Amino acid sequence: MIKLLKKVLSKYPEVEWVIVEDKVSSYELFFVHQKLQMNRAKDVNHYRLSVFVSEEGFKCKATISIHPTMNEAEVKKAIEDAIYAAQFAKNKTFELAEPKELAPVENESNMNSKKLKDLALDIAETVFSVDPGPRCFLNATEVFVNREQRNVYNSKGVEYTSSLTKGQVEYITTYQGADEEYELYRFLEFTNFNPKWIREDVERQTDVARYRAEAKPMRNFKNINVVFNVQEIQDLLSYFMERTNVSMIYAKESDWQVGTEVQTPGEGDKLSITIDPLQLGSTDIRAFDIDGYTNEKVEIIKDGKVNALWGPNNFAQYLGYDSKVNNDNIEVSEGTLTPEELESEPYLEIVAVSGLQVDEVTGSFGSEIRLALYHENGHITPYNASAIGGFIKQHSGTWKLSKEKVQVNHYHGPKYLLLKGVDIFGKE
Repeated sequence: MIKLLKKVLSKYPEVEWVIVEDKVSSYELFFVHQKLQMNRAKDVNHYRLSVFVSEEGFKCKATISIHPTMNEAEVKKAIEDAIYAAQFAKNKTFELAEPKELAPVENESNMNSKKLKDLALDIAETVFSVDPGPRCFLNATEVFVNREQRNVYNSKGVEYTSSLTKGQVEYITTYQGADEEYELYRFLEFTNFNPKWIREDVERQTDVARYRAEAKPMRNFKNINVVFNVQEIQDLLSYFMERTNVSMIYAKESDWQVGTEVQTPGEGDKLSITIDPLQLGSTDIRAFDIDGYTNEKVEIIKDGKVNALWGPNNFAQYLGYDSKVNNDNIEVSEGTLTPEELESEPYLEIVAVSGLQVDEVTGSFGSEIRLALYHENGHITPYNASAIGGFIKQHSGTWKLSKEKVQVNHYHGPKYLLLKGVDIFGKE
């Protein structure tokens, strides 16, 4: 198909183009109550073509999907339709990616050399090795292993390729409470197989399911320490990542530039964030982005100050900036919070929320609390039915990041983030 696309595109020398080819082989397992119900394997190819037409200082763009079964006449018709459609999507002109040497992948995943079926079975066995207890069980479990190869070509001679093997697990934990059953959905995604991490996750979910059954309505907490886990940390950090993205700066939704102080003054931990496109374990290990521009490891925020910008290269060109990376993998430096310091005062650990909403423009955040654990003197009390909200600027000067770090897909950084002086309103 690539040869056919290039052949047809060569008949339109005035048109620039980018082709993204994704080849995916997968093996899948479906379980109910740990009994295998179905397994399947598949091989699929996806082709995405973007055409660019220059017109009076603009670069007009249209993107289409090409089906692998198309013949030459069908491909020609699709391309001509895309060229026509492009005139209705005008952008400021920019230069497509030029061929460059790619950064080498230094850390080899332990999943790349194994057969997909064997990997899927190993992952399932790891999930089921956890004893959930007498009143808890895994209701449904699905395991997917995908071996993906991405090739990117463009009209300037770019020809890049990358490969990765990705594991995915979906499972539902069910806890039989006194009056009703409580179900929790969980999704894991990774490119490095870590049995210990998977087992700990399943164990954690069985505990969470039990706490959900035991939880009582939230009481009032005044000036309490609040602890967020990894998912909510990522949500909060999206504020910093989006405001340093060239697309948001170009749209004038962010006024941050290199040198901008991003945290309010205080005695909390300073934030340092690096984008690492080749971060082991992530499902987006790419030395290039989907537009064919190369990715480099770049420290975006250093000690609470903007060190570099990042994002789509065309927006960087509009700003006259050289963006070195467009990737979601972040490495966050460790903080100073130790387990001893954390346990020295009572705190409320936010375990499950209805999706923490963060406004990247104002820095406000908020969500419904579905489960929180109150820790005091080694005793844990579960609560639910409340809400949490605030402004990142209000807390970023005094927050603490844990010294302990974890790797969860795109995120490598502190396991906990502690906010001081939070008010939580309950039913009493």
